[in-house]
Amino acid sequence: MPRVLPLDHFCPWREEAEELRERMTSLESKMAALERRVFGRKAEKLPPVASELRGASPSPEEETARATAALAKRQKRAARKAEEAPTREVRHVVPPEARHCPTCGSEDLKPLGTGRTSVMYEYVPAFFERQVHVQEVLACACGQGVVTAPAPVRVVDRGEYGPGFLAHVVTSKCADAMPLHRLAQRVERGGVPMHRSTLTDLFHQSASVLQPLSRHLLQVIVASEVVWADCCRARWLRETAPFSDRLDEGERPKQNSSPISEPVSCVSPMML
Repeated sequence: MPRVLPLDHFCPWREEAEELRERMTSLESKMAALERRVFGRKAEKLPPVASELRGASPSPEEETARATAALAKRQKRAARKAEEAPTREVRHVVPPEARHCPTCGSEDLKPLGTGRTSVMYEYVPAFFERQVHVQEVLACACGQGVVTAPAPVRVVDRGEYGPGFLAHVVTSKCADAMPLHRLAQRVERGGVPMHRSTLTDLFHQSASVLQPLSRHLLQVIVASEVVWADCCRARWLRETAPFSDRLDEGERPKQNSSPISEPVSCVSPMML
């Protein structure tokens, strides 16, 4: 029978054993949390490991407040979708072979209320079309006067792409950050033969047309008292004057010298 030591008995092994027991308990809890996170179900939302190790669970009041806030957020999002999304009503009629009473077989049926309503969100893909514009030409009976209908509005003279197409290219490139080669593939799937170089030309043409608007926007920004902008400086290399072909031997640059000077910091007008 092992001897029972008194509680006031001092032994260095007892202190070390208690310290090891505490470390073992901590490591077991950490191991259990890590096993749950690594080998547990991926679909469930697990709490952070730190919160599990601390063992501090939220109070019922906090859980109720959190659930109420989440429900209000979902309801607000659903109401916003119902208000902003375009709505189209799709009618579903009872087929002729089912227009009879399932009990007595009578065909004397009448509408019951407004019908059963359900909501479904659907994606209607955009499409490209080839428009053939025909301008009417009228001739006078005198044989000397001819009247022609006005031509369609074009962004570029003799351009084959309309304003909506150019706006789609600019929006996809600038707002959606879509590379032009991917946009060309999307246009190809829409039935219009397209190459990346063509979209690049259209993008530059749109930029040229929008230059007056860009200049006016810069003027408005410069005239503002406070401008919220990034204060990073743009670094560029300034080229020196070209060397003459007829230089004396002493004036020729060294072998390791470069005609480009040190980088110069440049501040954009938007930062002034």
